[in-house]
Amino acid sequence: MAKKFKYTSVLFLAIIAAPLYSQGKINPQKTSLRGIELGQQKKYDEALTEFDKSLESYNTDSAKVYHNKAWVLELKGSEKEAIPVYEEALKRNPVQVPSLERLGYLYFKTGSYEEAVKTGEHVIELDPKNEEVIKWLPEAYKLNLRKQQEMLQAKKEEEKKEKEEKSPPVKENKEEKKKNSRIVYATLDFMIRTAYYFRDAEEDKGYVYKTTPGLYANVPEMLYVNVTPNNLLEFDLEVGNPYLGALSPNLVIHTEKLEVIAHLGKYSLGLGGLGNHYRSSFAYPDGKNRTLHDYKAGLIFGYKEEDVGLTFRFYPRALLGDGKGSSGKTFDTNYMQLDYKYYIDKLLTFYSWMSAKDYYYFDHEIDRSNYWGVYELGLGVELGKYRNLIKWLQYLSISVDFTERFYMMDIDNDKPYKFVNGQGLFGANADKWFEGDPFSGYRAPGHVITIRVEEGVIKNLFFYQALNIEMVDRREDHNEFNLQIGVGGEY
Repeated sequence: MAKKFKYTSVLFLAIIAAPLYSQGKINPQKTSLRGIELGQQKKYDEALTEFDKSLESYNTDSAKVYHNKAWVLELKGSEKEAIPVYEEALKRNPVQVPSLERLGYLYFKTGSYEEAVKTGEHVIELDPKNEEVIKWLPEAYKLNLRKQQEMLQAKKEEEKKEKEEKSPPVKENKEEKKKNSRIVYATLDFMIRTAYYFRDAEEDKGYVYKTTPGLYANVPEMLYVNVTPNNLLEFDLEVGNPYLGALSPNLVIHTEKLEVIAHLGKYSLGLGGLGNHYRSSFAYPDGKNRTLHDYKAGLIFGYKEEDVGLTFRFYPRALLGDGKGSSGKTFDTNYMQLDYKYYIDKLLTFYSWMSAKDYYYFDHEIDRSNYWGVYELGLGVELGKYRNLIKWLQYLSISVDFTERFYMMDIDNDKPYKFVNGQGLFGANADKWFEGDPFSGYRAPGHVITIRVEEGVIKNLFFYQALNIEMVDRREDHNEFNLQIGVGGEY
């Protein structure tokens, strides 16, 4: 700092050596020189007094005197007070480079980065080889840019806050919040099945109504209840006569599934019980009507974030496989399902799933088994819920999905106790594999399109309808066109 003061002082001693305007008995040249000497002696207050006397006496070279005064203020430690004095010097002489150097540096040092950059650039224009300004100008550019970004971000946040304060709460948001905090959600639906037979079958060709024998009614029907008493626990109940696709025989007349799920932050873990019940004659060659039951325990794993949900259910039959020690007729099942949801926004949801259902019927008296399986890959999109679309509707939701259904079958298996034979997945048969038929259990595909419309008619109550169309392989005998009708409620 002392070296800089010496350099500047010598510079302006040379400048003010010319004849000066004087007023009264005060000699401005002597007062200015006296001020410089006092500054070198660290007598800053006395030096400032001398400069003030010189400024009162003349104006011709006052820019140099203002510079010297500001410099002494710097040496004194009064940097903020020095800034307006340098500015005054530059008002009198805008191209006085030493004053521009010091002023730009003080702007930089005190955080006025935009002014520092402007002043530094001005010095470079006047003196391209200036060595003082380039010591701090690059850093001033950097800090100025950062400050501008912070100011812009703060402005955006302030505007967002003002907008949120001015915008009234949306009624839909309140309803969604209430829905998220529901305790009970329940649905009950029935399906009307119609088939078009395009090949000779027991039924006549053309459209016919198809029954689905069940425990309570001869139509597919399902009751679903979800209870969430708090944020930690969830109970799921599903009971009814399931629909297993156009090509499935009457595999079960009733099923029930009860699950208890614990939510642990983003993750969930649960236990479940699954029951399936058979009452028919088609699965055994003697043609007698039988009633058989199967019960399974299962595991549930889940993961959910704000816009993504994933759930995996597994009810394995391998834990209770039917071995040689079994007797009579037995019935065994296997069930797995993976569900995925992606909430694109409040009105649009993408979902997909994979599922596997296996049904095994054993006759241990003759060591034979029959197997049917239904596997699905599906994806869909839900559009909704559109609120206030129609005056008397609470909301309207539309979903469309596509399912690729694979039917499996392995009839009259004479080695039912081998894991990869009678008790494997996909109807696997090891003997046929080595005979050149690795996919012997595959029967036929089904292509399913489902369109569902849900309408909220009154508070906490809604109705839904779904059109289900399944087109099967031409080697089979019929396609299906089904209508599902249901009602639901939540509280």
